[in-house]
Amino acid sequence: MIKNFLAVASPGKTLCLLDGTYQGPASMINPAAISGLNGRQDNPIIVRALNDGAVTIDGQFVRIPINLSNSWWVIEGVNAKNSVRSVVSVKGSNNTIRRVVAWDAHFAKNEHVVIVHGASNTLLEDVAAFGGGRRPFSVQGASNVIFRRAWGSWGGSITIGPKAAITMGYNSYNVICENCLMTWSAESMPQEYDATGPDGLKTTSYPGLDGRYTNFVVQGAYRPFGEDNVAGGPEGTCMAQTILGSLAYVKAGVRFGWPYAGPGHDQRQLVAQGYSNHACNTIKHTLAIISPHHINFTRIRGFTAGSGGGIAGNTTSVHGGSADTWDLSWTHSLQHEGSSLATTASPWTTTGSGANLCYRWDPAADAPGTVPLWPWPMNDRIIQATASAGYYGQGYPDSMVGCGPGQGSCGGGRAARVATDVTAEIESLLGPIPAQCRN
Repeated sequence: MIKNFLAVASPGKTLCLLDGTYQGPASMINPAAISGLNGRQDNPIIVRALNDGAVTIDGQFVRIPINLSNSWWVIEGVNAKNSVRSVVSVKGSNNTIRRVVAWDAHFAKNEHVVIVHGASNTLLEDVAAFGGGRRPFSVQGASNVIFRRAWGSWGGSITIGPKAAITMGYNSYNVICENCLMTWSAESMPQEYDATGPDGLKTTSYPGLDGRYTNFVVQGAYRPFGEDNVAGGPEGTCMAQTILGSLAYVKAGVRFGWPYAGPGHDQRQLVAQGYSNHACNTIKHTLAIISPHHINFTRIRGFTAGSGGGIAGNTTSVHGGSADTWDLSWTHSLQHEGSSLATTASPWTTTGSGANLCYRWDPAADAPGTVPLWPWPMNDRIIQATASAGYYGQGYPDSMVGCGPGQGSCGGGRAARVATDVTAEIESLLGPIPAQCRN
């Protein structure tokens, strides 16, 4: 039992988990239950799978699989799923989440698959998140967070509020995405449902938004890749949100439902960066692509950048709708924008304008490096996880996943997940990956 390790854990200790599925209160990775259980910079406390991907921490929709309010911990190689709240919750400082695949937060509550909340100095490296939850990845009230090679796929949520694959700038500072792939799949959406509040119960507290949604419409459909919202900080605050060597995409035929665009909000962007009190944000070598002629995206734009200012270089936007919009406070250059890849720079071979996604990002050079990025580093792990996931809440009563009486009262939908080959998906959108881009 993992609980037994927590009772004796100390700086420098490592727990290697044997293959299998871990369930029950004694089998969650929950050092948050023990105040002051911290590692040290030179001796973190480590929990890892003996064999990557062969360990699954299952919260069974009554527990949080991974809950870190502690510092100097490393979690490696495990899967985590089915949480009563968020699946992976990081609230401490100086923690590392590496080679972890997580799915299915509580999709009727204001919860996320992976959340970094109020934490500092967090590294999430070679990670994946998909399925139910308001966002696969969410950063809130945090600072100095790095996502390195993260894949997020938004699957479904019936709670009130904007939905996205990742939000980086919710009262957060110095959040970096290096080689992040963010997409929208929506296979966990019910065909119809009653909107719920943050507590998971049917809501009557949001005039104009409450009620029953049908035909797979997503309340607050937002974007795969965005900054979301900043409530604090004076005008011009340097948020330092950075997107590097990354990709936002939506495939043809993906079930979306027509996006709800609230007053004054354009919610049909793939990448949005910089709102009124954001500043000094950066986008480099990032591509946004929507499969041409997708019925729900005839008005979509690839990039939007609001006032506040930032720098964008080497961006590529492929869409069938409105032109990208860059506020005058932004400096942007070396862009390509068009309705198809045939009219834009190759994402594999360009050395001039447009995004190049061939190589892993090199932080030292602040540019694409020399190490090939492909195939996607977590490709096999994602295939295995998505193939095994079934439909959202499969095997559990509706009341446990937020669809019961007085909750979302869901009807229809919630399609079974199928094996997702990320590398093949990207090739289907961007064309064959050349040999020099493969390791």
